[in-house]
Amino acid sequence: MRKLWVALVFLLLAGINIVGAQNKKTAVHAIGFYNLENLFDTCHDVGHNDYEYLPSSKTPWNTEKYLRNCATCRRHWLIWVQM
Repeated sequence: MRKLWVALVFLLLAGINIVGAQNKKTAVHAIGFYNLENLFDTCHDVGHNDYEYLPSSKTPWNTEKYLRNCATCRRHWLIWVQM
């Protein structure tokens, strides 16, 4: 009999909590970041080991890919700002 009462009280409290939770208004906050360490241009910078991302390297990194990467970053930034 005691288990029945405990279960009944639990269900009653859970039901009150569910009904009360539907009336609450919450604020949503977003935090975003973009890893700009992987944004390589196609010109060599003195003092940086960026030879892997020059047009003459094994990786076919060129100005077209660089500009596409910048456009993608910009598009994602604009989407994030509008949230």
